[in-house]
Amino acid sequence: MKAYIYTLCCVLMAGHVPAWAQAPVTPAQDAVSESLRREAAKIELRQKLADAQAAQTKGDIYAAARLYDECMALIKRMAQASRPNTAR
Repeated sequence: MKAYIYTLCCVLMAGHVPAWAQAPVTPAQDAVSESLRREAAKIELRQKLADAQAAQTKGDIYAAARLYDECMALIKRMAQASRPNTAR
């Protein structure tokens, strides 16, 4: 049992890289990450809209309403993320 716990601890510690050992994020890497997040959000929005339209066509208005609400929440998050950071 001790060997199992020791092995597990070694695996967990080997997979953990301390923050000071990680390379700093460059502005280019940050821009790429943001672009990927936005693209993923667009894909998710399109899928949710298609699902909502399909539910509406089937007459399942409650599911369609829920999906449309999720779409609106996603749009608001996307809009909020795209605003530049300004001091208030």
